Amino acid sequence: MQIKELSKECDFKGIFEVLKSQYKIYDEEYFKYEGVFNKIRESAQLNIDTILVTIKQYEDYIDVYGVDLEKNKPLTLEYSTFEEWGNFTVLIENKNKFEIMAHILQEATYNGFTDEDIKSAIFNNLK
Repeated sequence: MQIKELSKECDFKGIFEVLKSQYKIYDEEYFKYEGVFNKIRESAQLNIDTILVTIKQYEDYIDVYGVDLEKNKPLTLEYSTFEEWGNFTVLIENKNKFEIMAHILQEATYNGFTDEDIKSAIFNNLK
């Protein structure tokens, strides 16, 4: 399922409750995360059907990363735009949709809450 389709099955308030309980997210950040959630939900259709978002639970943290299905290689997704995030695929299986979206939002906002923040992070990483 594409992440933007998953987002349409979730209420943001429920996702934000998961973010607050699993990460150090405060009420003041609600609108920043909601803005990113809406960007992902409303993203235009792109041809990114070979990237699978994987969420792996370890004892002390949760890892969110991509897998290039054509090359069978792991990918770092922290420099992806929100439009790209919306078009990535994620497997739901028997997982809680709100938790999946919360982990995705946390990873998608690793470098900030705007595409400009992400571009700046890419530029700074190249220095």
